[in-house]
Amino acid sequence: MSINMPTLVVRVAGALLALLVVTFGAGLQAQNTSSKFDHLQTGFPLTGAHVSARCESCHVGGVLKGTPRDCASCHTSGLRLARNNVVKPQQHVASALGCDSCHTTKVFVGARFNHAGVLAGTCATCHNGATATGKPAAHSVTQASCDTCHRATAWLPATKMDHSSFTTATNCASCHDGAKATGKDANHVSTSANCTTCHKNAPGSWLPAKFHANVTVATACASCHNGFIATPKTASHLSTTAGCESCHKSTAIWSGAKADHGTFTSATSCTSCHNGSSATGLSTNHVATTANELKVDWQELVKKYIERYYEDLSVLGIEKADFEPRATENIKEMVTHIR
Repeated sequence: MSINMPTLVVRVAGALLALLVVTFGAGLQAQNTSSKFDHLQTGFPLTGAHVSARCESCHVGGVLKGTPRDCASCHTSGLRLARNNVVKPQQHVASALGCDSCHTTKVFVGARFNHAGVLAGTCATCHNGATATGKPAAHSVTQASCDTCHRATAWLPATKMDHSSFTTATNCASCHDGAKATGKDANHVSTSANCTTCHKNAPGSWLPAKFHANVTVATACASCHNGFIATPKTASHLSTTAGCESCHKSTAIWSGAKADHGTFTSATSCTSCHNGSSATGLSTNHVATTANELKVDWQELVKKYIERYYEDLSVLGIEKADFEPRATENIKEMVTHIR
């Protein structure tokens, strides 16, 4: 029997094409019509990245029955179904939990780890800077476990810091430096004293703080009492360049200040201070007030009052004193005596 070679070639090619259609056509048809199939019936809903995955990427060799439904079977390096899938990296957190406990099917990054079963004091086994976020370079130097101060839901604010073991000898500024923890503000009193020296309510609250009750200060009051760091002079304060401590002898209270009159003379303008606002002023019936109204020298007016005083003594039959010191002539002596 003779064989027509061209015809044989066509027939063989046709048979191979038919075999290919039978073998792969069904898979292609299934992929194209997969939207009509309710995959939820299999117990494995297609969500996230699984929606666009090809059927044969999970159903190897077209075998449907027995396909694993757990994440690890396809996303663990070295397993038969892992192939080119994203797999758990070597530096992954050591955990026996299923992938879906932290990850979603949409994307692996941005995982939310459930800390519910994590033992206290073991944070650093993962939070070491490699497996998960660790301490930053500016973190307070401590051997305490993360959960001593931080919560599992967020690093900040760290509100659980236990200060109970701290004493007045503890260097607060080693943490409270403005970087690791709240530090002195820009207007803080310039001092090298430890925080607890003045902040007695710390760590519960910085305020109130009492500086002078705990720190001895003798000079340069205005370096703090300038209106920014601490209470300044009031608007009605005496106009003076003298230091606060010249008159205010108490660091507990401003009132009761005693100005030094030792350098004052009869030429000193008393009313520049004694004006009823900055210091005690003239009463409404004071001699000086009348002298001002009459526009006469106060000493001449006083002389007239003294003469009237002598007349009253004579009427009463009282003898005039042999010695009558004048206050205005003995200011220095009186100040010395008062001191």
